[in-house]
Amino acid sequence: MAQRTVGVAQYLLARLHQLGVRSVHGVPGDYTLRALGVLKPAGLRWIGNCNELNAGYAADGYARLSALNAVAGSYAEYNPVKAYRSKSMVHHSLGDGDLHTAPAVIDQTLQAYVRERVKVAHNLLSIPLVVAPPTNPTELEDAVVNSVLKLIYASKQPYILVDGLVASDQIVDEVNEFAKLAGFPTFGLTFGGGIINGNLPNYHGVHAGKYGSLDFTSYSDKADLALLFGTLSRQAVAIILITIISGPLLSDTNTQGWSAVPRKDATIAFRRKAIEIRDSEVHALHQNSSNAFALPKLRDVALSLPAPDLSTSIDQDTFYLRISSSFRPYDIIVCENRTPLVGGRDFILPPSTTLVSSAIWHSVGHMLPATQGVALAQQELKTGGRTFFEGDGSFQATAQLIHGMNEDYNDVARWRYLMAPDMMGAPSDGSYEVKTHDVGTWGELMAVLTDEKFQNGKGLKMVNVRMARDDVTNAFKPALKLAGEQLMADPTGRRGCPNAVDITFYTSS
Repeated sequence: MAQRTVGVAQYLLARLHQLGVRSVHGVPGDYTLRALGVLKPAGLRWIGNCNELNAGYAADGYARLSALNAVAGSYAEYNPVKAYRSKSMVHHSLGDGDLHTAPAVIDQTLQAYVRERVKVAHNLLSIPLVVAPPTNPTELEDAVVNSVLKLIYASKQPYILVDGLVASDQIVDEVNEFAKLAGFPTFGLTFGGGIINGNLPNYHGVHAGKYGSLDFTSYSDKADLALLFGTLSRQAVAIILITIISGPLLSDTNTQGWSAVPRKDATIAFRRKAIEIRDSEVHALHQNSSNAFALPKLRDVALSLPAPDLSTSIDQDTFYLRISSSFRPYDIIVCENRTPLVGGRDFILPPSTTLVSSAIWHSVGHMLPATQGVALAQQELKTGGRTFFEGDGSFQATAQLIHGMNEDYNDVARWRYLMAPDMMGAPSDGSYEVKTHDVGTWGELMAVLTDEKFQNGKGLKMVNVRMARDDVTNAFKPALKLAGEQLMADPTGRRGCPNAVDITFYTSS
């Protein structure tokens, strides 16, 4: 009896389905039609996009939440990829920089295309894929745990710093439990905002060095132990291999010009495939851990905010704190890669809420199509949560504020964003709920946020929030000045700083 075979495309799609993927994003074309013909038999849904870039970003957003996260996820912010030769952790890069592997990757890709018509044995699909992390010898694990515990017990002023790859590696619950049991002051990085339960009494907010709404450097700079969850930093002094964990992306934008990076001699970094202990002895600074009780907390700042003057214009200084009251458990908030990325650090998020932001790639235009994928994954997860998108840079894909606020290229067309649903063919027969709002004062905004029809999570809700052209949070203005000075000194170095224009955000079921 002849062995049953399947095409490579069928095999790939079947494997993706086994891994939990239910939707495929893309643009139909002559060379993909045969593969598209086997999507339905594989149990997958086709999600068409207008162009390849949007399809890629939508797939990225989908992967951040789908079951595929167990093995893949967003490539640039999940695995080290090859880019700049300098290997600098700068935004608009992939975070590594080794070009020497490019020929091999290109050859492998071309070979895969050539072999697409090859048939493979169908019975291979009955063999489950092994996606669980590898196990380590018990003796090795015990030795590592003892080394880490020794340093923890010896510390006088410790803290925990959490990044977004904790979510990609699906260890959010474990890291939250550790933070709760340890009781150490706990902070997020920009990419890790929303990872730690905001209700934990020892969670203080996002650590952005001296450029955040709250400055924790008086504590962190003198800390004798930093437990860093989630890094792809390099140049380890001592590395001990252990079960796959995670590691933070210590890029310029994620750490605000590297101002939130902990001291190397006091850091234990928990990475995906290793625990890195940079110094075998943490030198106590004879500080008392009671200093932690004097640290400010973002929740307290939010609670102490006076009611806004409802007749005044909306500004970004308190915008993000105030709209936090609209979020519910299981909501997903997507922040565009400009001022929303900075402002999103101030969100006070309920438990089980997910914040999606970029740690290193920072492509303007990324997050709007990514929201399509996020909303689709949210629908498949069936948690009852809503999807929020915040920022208008994605709508016009405009780069803003590089050399100065008054440069011509910072001007953006005054689009009538709220007409977009009609232009895109939103039904008008009531079968899909669409609500649009234009607000320019705190009173108008609060009326929208407290409206049950806005809060119900059904359909599409668009709110155009009008702010001053040059508005930005006061705490971030020094960072903008610093970034401009650095760029003028090195035009080929890190680029891109946020500028304030209208913020359009929408929610979707």
